[in-house]
Amino acid sequence: MRQLFYVLICLACGIAYLIGGHGTLAIAQSSNVTDVSEDDKEMNSAIASAKKTIAQFWTALEKPPAGATGFAIKVAFNENGNVEHIWCNSPVRRNGKIFATINNTPVKVSHVTDGQRLEIDPQDISDWMYVRGDQKIVGGRTIRALLKHLSKEQADYYRSILVTE
Repeated sequence: MRQLFYVLICLACGIAYLIGGHGTLAIAQSSNVTDVSEDDKEMNSAIASAKKTIAQFWTALEKPPAGATGFAIKVAFNENGNVEHIWCNSPVRRNGKIFATINNTPVKVSHVTDGQRLEIDPQDISDWMYVRGDQKIVGGRTIRALLKHLSKEQADYYRSILVTE
């Protein structure tokens, strides 16, 4: 069965960028990858929820709440049937197009690279998040779906910084 690949860097490198240099929360970079079945109901529900609420993200990005930083979108990149979901930072909407910068080194796809700025197809956005002034993460629905793959201590920590929606 073909697997979807969710880079756990969303829990490490992605969050480190989101906060790093913009606040106090910092998490070490990691290169761990978790395979998640394309039939994983919790992950598919998280992606559907993120897609349904993307307007909330764009509103916050365009009129940021006080202290909000670290706006990012998670994008599905497909290469020969291998799908990797990667956090992209510095998203903007301009002239009806979306642009963002790849925020980690891809593991399963080679047609994009860390630091590459590119146009994003809105249909490929699988999640979104930003950090409030109190260092809590808004959005990040796929992060919640990945918590079951972490140790209890790690999962508890991430639960403590994810806003309950």
